[in-house]
Amino acid sequence: MTTERCLYYHAESDSYFWESPSEMVGQTLDEALCADVTDEPEHRREAKRRGVYDVVCPYCGAPAVLVDSKEVYGRSYGNIWLCRPCRAWVGVHKVEGNENKPLGRLADESLRDWKKRVHAAFDPLWKAKMRRDGCSKGVARKAAYTWLAEQLGISVHRCHIGEFDDEMCQRALGAIRGLTNRPRGRKIQSDRRNDTGEGG
Repeated sequence: MTTERCLYYHAESDSYFWESPSEMVGQTLDEALCADVTDEPEHRREAKRRGVYDVVCPYCGAPAVLVDSKEVYGRSYGNIWLCRPCRAWVGVHKVEGNENKPLGRLADESLRDWKKRVHAAFDPLWKAKMRRDGCSKGVARKAAYTWLAEQLGISVHRCHIGEFDDEMCQRALGAIRGLTNRPRGRKIQSDRRNDTGEGG
């Protein structure tokens, strides 16, 4: 016999749990939603296959609702997951078969601002790699996120701006600025001298 399962958010560890934190190791939202849990009811597995997700607000723990983005932007840019009391939301994937999958965690006004700032600093890094190395967007972004994960001391799997909170955004921005503000290496020309030791 299967029982209904609930997805919980644990703010202290910024992790999601099936059932309760004492019974399950913390996971990212994507891991928790996509986990292949054998005792999960079939109707819930089928719902995820159809792109139906249980999304909770990281600020109040209430379920988020899937709505048209017109509700917050005044015009439609597609669906978003929204927590109305917290005025927190997140966009969704626009890939066929994943239309309702959240792009990350819900973000309030402060976090949305931080994410914009991080993206404004981070995106030029992987775009420059694409131009410089002639690699694909996927390869360039993976390399950039791998570098960022190392700077932040977290796994690459957990390193995605969409999943960051305010503090992690600030740390990421500091790491990126540390890289981009670093003095460029100057080409040092040696003082050529002739055999007599005098400048030539």
